[in-house]
This record gives sequence, C-alpha cells and structure tokens, in this order.
Amino acid sequence: MVQEHPDDLQIHALHSLRFGLCFKVDRGDLTVDQAIEIFENMRSALIDAKTREKEEELEETENKQQD
Repeated sequence: MVQEHPDDLQIHALHSLRFGLCFKVDRGDLTVDQAIEIFENMRSALIDAKTREKEEELEETENKQQD
C-alpha cells in the first residue's frame, strides 16, 4: 500500500503504527487482540477521513459546475 501511495502520509503513519504494534506484541506489552483493535480503530478512522475528504471534493466539484 505504501508503494502504491508514496506521498500519502496517512498511509505511512498507518504502516508505521503496524510496525510499532508488532514490536510491542513481540515485547509482550500488548496482546495480539489489543494490537488488532488499535490498528483497526486507526484504519477505520483513516478510511472515514478519506471518505469525508472525497465527499467534500465531490461537493466542491458539483458546486463549481452549478455556477
């Protein structure tokens, strides 16, 4: 995913979070289930933010076409 979107800092942040969570699971700081929950919450937030961003862009495009 990072290779497909090299300029998307949100994807880089999610990718980095995954590495950090794996490290914490390996160290015993988190269980796998806890790490999965954290990752999925962040992934969901990222998807929601991207969806809102696309909706706003679509609204702006529609408003410009109506003018």
